[in-house]
Amino acid sequence: MQNQGIKYLRVFLHSECNFHCISCQDSAVKKTPAPQEVLSTEETAKLVDGFARLGIEHVRIIGGEPLLRDDIFDFIYMISSAGRVRQVSLTTNGFYLKSKALALKGAGLDRVNIYLSSLNEEKFRKITGVDGLGRVMEGICAANAAELKPIRVNVFLVKGLNFDETEDFAALTTLYPLDVRFIEYRCDVKDAYVPGYVVKNKIEFSFGELEPQAGSANEGPASYYRIKGAKGRIGFINSITELFCVNCNTILLYNDGRVFPCLYSPACIELASLLRKNEYKALAEQMRGCFARKPEVNKYTKAETFETQISGS
Repeated sequence: MQNQGIKYLRVFLHSECNFHCISCQDSAVKKTPAPQEVLSTEETAKLVDGFARLGIEHVRIIGGEPLLRDDIFDFIYMISSAGRVRQVSLTTNGFYLKSKALALKGAGLDRVNIYLSSLNEEKFRKITGVDGLGRVMEGICAANAAELKPIRVNVFLVKGLNFDETEDFAALTTLYPLDVRFIEYRCDVKDAYVPGYVVKNKIEFSFGELEPQAGSANEGPASYYRIKGAKGRIGFINSITELFCVNCNTILLYNDGRVFPCLYSPACIELASLLRKNEYKALAEQMRGCFARKPEVNKYTKAETFETQISGS
């Protein structure tokens, strides 16, 4: 059985985080593994290498906050030095990035995604529970200096929280060579959800019509635009209002050996036991099965629920 065009592996490496953001609450369907269930760095790297042999080209390390791992540099080096993937990236809250950016680059990391909840210090503290906006901004500058590019700043907008900062986030692209990406977030608070088209209209009202930008094959579901004359780009990931499951090329590996063919589904395949028994032939078959079991649509974009999702009800 061949890989059905799936080229992107997210690796959930670390459960803990020093921030407590509303957008990163643990999912009930993807429970946090118990410490005794967590794979070693070497075991996780073996699974990544196995998927790379089956066609995975891009690995992105996520959490939690992966920079809390003491062995993060070793893990990145194990993946990058094997030479089987084209790109290794990492998603971080940016708090520890200033002191680690150069070492991450040296270990073989190609680029970073950084979550940024607010550009206002008081609001940032309210959302994250941490007085750390200055450190995050310094981390972005350090990532730029270390050539961890393109740097992508991910933003979840919520009405009554940070929606009023839309133009401020967009303005970052006029000052710095960043991709600022607005990601639709299904908030539990009534009427707080912000569709991507609303964000785009708000930006165009202040900056004029956005110029569409051609994206590369490894940029995922984001649609990119540019404010006229800006150094960076603005991206929209409309994960609720757009049906892009047909083009999804991503699977998720948890740090206990579970693999989720769909990021929004509880259905998973367990690989840890086969790996630890050294049953590599059976393991390879299970890994191939991850590609075959990827569903056509996720729980947010099924036809019967799509209309209520985009209405915010």
